[in-house]
Amino acid sequence: MYDDMGVPLATILKELSTSSRTDFTNYQILYKTGSLTFFMLAGIYPLENSKTYIQQKDLDSPVFIKYRVAGNCNQPSTSKESSKSKVRRGNEKRICEVLDALTKWKALFTYGEVDSKGIQKIYTRQEAADLIHIPKKTLDDYKLQVKTAKDLKFDFHLHYKEKFGVLRQFNKKIRSANTPANDL
Repeated sequence: MYDDMGVPLATILKELSTSSRTDFTNYQILYKTGSLTFFMLAGIYPLENSKTYIQQKDLDSPVFIKYRVAGNCNQPSTSKESSKSKVRRGNEKRICEVLDALTKWKALFTYGEVDSKGIQKIYTRQEAADLIHIPKKTLDDYKLQVKTAKDLKFDFHLHYKEKFGVLRQFNKKIRSANTPANDL
């Protein structure tokens, strides 16, 4: 059951599900170990064919598990979208898609991946961006927009399924409200 790479996270979740009588089915699973400074997205339970392992050295400290309802980004959002928009974006992502992409990107360039031989490969930011098929420049912009919105107390839970333009408009609106008008 355990090998050189550690313990499969799916095994830990299965044991936890049985012992706590909690059904994690269709929940998004996040985990954090002693060597991680933030929660990592593992996927949606059941983690079939998951390559996520908890390393043997991390089993000595607590392994924290978070679970939340998996947002289906393919469903239409609940709020009304304006048909009067000036600029139409072709394939605009939803906020939940952007947050997932940023999490995967950060994990790849911070911690990398463990290949089938158990060797850890850490990627550059550019290589990580290439792996998730989103340009690095776009990811940097997303990161800045999300950080700004977080600082300005944007409600991510309320707008989780909205298009990313909602977050951009929020940032723009708050910034323009905080900028003093030039009186000439």
